[in-house]
Amino acid sequence: MRKLLHLLIGTFIAALLLFCISFANDTRGLIIEGRTLVPVRGVFEELGFNVIWDAETQTAFLADSNYTVKIQKGAGTFTTNTKIITPEIPQQVISDSFYLPLRAIADSIGAETEWDNDNKIAIIHYNDKTAFVFCGNVTSNEYFSHNDLNSDNVESSAGSGETTTETTTAEISEPQSIREISVDIDEDQNLLVSFLPDDVNDYTNTSEQLNIYMYNKLNELVYSSTNQGISISNNSDYIDFEIRKDNLNSKIASGDLKSYTNCTIKIEIAVNGEIYSTGEHKLGAHFRYNTQFNNSLYDITISCTESGINTKNEIVARFNIFGKAKTQNTSTLQFVGYDLNNKIVETVPLGVVLSEDFDFEQNYTFSNNTAYICLEEK
Repeated sequence: MRKLLHLLIGTFIAALLLFCISFANDTRGLIIEGRTLVPVRGVFEELGFNVIWDAETQTAFLADSNYTVKIQKGAGTFTTNTKIITPEIPQQVISDSFYLPLRAIADSIGAETEWDNDNKIAIIHYNDKTAFVFCGNVTSNEYFSHNDLNSDNVESSAGSGETTTETTTAEISEPQSIREISVDIDEDQNLLVSFLPDDVNDYTNTSEQLNIYMYNKLNELVYSSTNQGISISNNSDYIDFEIRKDNLNSKIASGDLKSYTNCTIKIEIAVNGEIYSTGEHKLGAHFRYNTQFNNSLYDITISCTESGINTKNEIVARFNIFGKAKTQNTSTLQFVGYDLNNKIVETVPLGVVLSEDFDFEQNYTFSNNTAYICLEEK
């Protein structure tokens, strides 16, 4: 009798959920790197929170009688009351909506979470309210809630007569690895990303989407481009993508992005919303420099033969410097380091007396905020 009751309840709940879906809006959850991300506004409003948007500071405030959650657009953290929380997966902003990892945001307010793996539904319980977020690959009507349902009914919603609700994040097939990721900087400080897709999946008869995310040295999201249509006809063909500096200007102006050094590029190839392959590339020491310096006294050519990051997290660049000087003198030259906002962050003396003909190599150390190195007169 008990099993039959569970079965009837499960069937009712399944039918009710499908009914709710047909009247829901078009927001849905996401699964990124195996983590479930939920639309913050929709979920919190369903859980009884007031939502306020401060356009001047680009900050969302979500508050009830117990908690105030503050989420600033583009930040790598969020605050609940006075606690600063750094989620494993940074926030995503899609169509002006914040998405945060379900586990991090729910734990911060003491909510309980469940995962219905059969139906790809995230379930959030808070006080006497319940919100459901659909994370499957459908094209519309993907967010729904029904606060008349209680947790006992939800636990039996699979219709098998047994409790099947899971409390872990989504189980998805392991994505394959994107290959040979490289990143170059052009003369306008745009980033040129190139990579090969994985060599396992067959993309011949599929429609692929490209997601690219960029994080600064503090692992804060500074750029995202999602659902860009691409066509992979051969797994041996390189895919190229440009991250334009113009699209980073707000982060540069705010100081969130001073240089590309130690930034991280993450890439996903998706098919119908499911991640087929992923890859990550840390930029390390990444900067541009001037290769020529010429005036009435000097004719100098510069090339960087090696660069890296030292134990103090500084850029170390080894320059080969050769050319001619009209008179032997104590050098009045120095390297000047600029950030992406063209502000001086470092000056380093050349430190060598230039003879009439010179050719030498030497290491120079710069702040990791250095984006461009220029040889100049003092």
